[in-house]
Amino acid sequence: MPKITKIEPVVPLVKPRLKVAAYARVSKETDRLMHSLSAQVSYYSDLIQKNPEWEYAGVYADSFISGTSMDNRPELQRLLSDCEKGLVNIILCKSIRRNAMMNPIYYFTGLIKCECCGNTYTRKKSKLRGRTYVHWICRSKKEKGRTCSSDNVAEDELIKICTATIGKGYESRIKAMSVDVSGNVHFSLKNGESRTWTNLHLHPPKHPHTVTDAFLGKVVCGKCGTIYHRSNGKNRWCYWKCYGKQKHICDNVNFTDYQLRTITSYILGTSDFYDAMFTDLIEKIIVLDGGDLKFIYKDGSEKIWRKL
Repeated sequence: MPKITKIEPVVPLVKPRLKVAAYARVSKETDRLMHSLSAQVSYYSDLIQKNPEWEYAGVYADSFISGTSMDNRPELQRLLSDCEKGLVNIILCKSIRRNAMMNPIYYFTGLIKCECCGNTYTRKKSKLRGRTYVHWICRSKKEKGRTCSSDNVAEDELIKICTATIGKGYESRIKAMSVDVSGNVHFSLKNGESRTWTNLHLHPPKHPHTVTDAFLGKVVCGKCGTIYHRSNGKNRWCYWKCYGKQKHICDNVNFTDYQLRTITSYILGTSDFYDAMFTDLIEKIIVLDGGDLKFIYKDGSEKIWRKL
């Protein structure tokens, strides 16, 4: 009996093309520079459209705008917005330094993902009492009809988090970042490694009032060598400060009792602070200049908590 073999057609896998755009800028209105801008636009348009693996996403150009300022550059802002929307995958430009692309405005754009809703983080500037504040927030908070419960991150703190967790030169090592529901920041590095910065929430709107006797005599100033003393006020706040401050010989950092308990729990790997465990394991806590804490264990080992 004849045998029939059905041969399925082989569908070739088509690699999706990358959406590539370019950015050009001139700072002054002169015939020579305007010719330069026109030449840049023509060059990038031709370069992108000649590459079969690229999809032309346009050339964004700002004219008569200084590269030292991040403001008043509408085309660059539009380009970054299109990147966040997924309309652009690669940006070509004449000089990274010339266009200040290592500025946090550009580096973090499209890099940070919100684990609460899946959207990306975007930059937000606000003013309060004449002071400018810059935060990175989930984009859903800015979109009409959407919201998100994720934590905001101040830009200066975000830079410190990256430096403390990854080290100097983090810009060339980070592949992706995400912020989870607890405010922890997760890093995926280009070498395949993963790291996490744990958000201890040391600055809540209202600190829980705690008074811990276990810290008495065990918190030492690393700047002047004196013991930290406890100040307790009307069952509303309690903090520890260097005794040298009273003699005006030291200006080291203060810590609330709640902050010391939270940091110690993190160092010991527990979900809560246990007086007996602290007394049994920790010889002393040294408050280093600047606010880092060095925990000296009774077995001689040490751990350091870095203050952002």
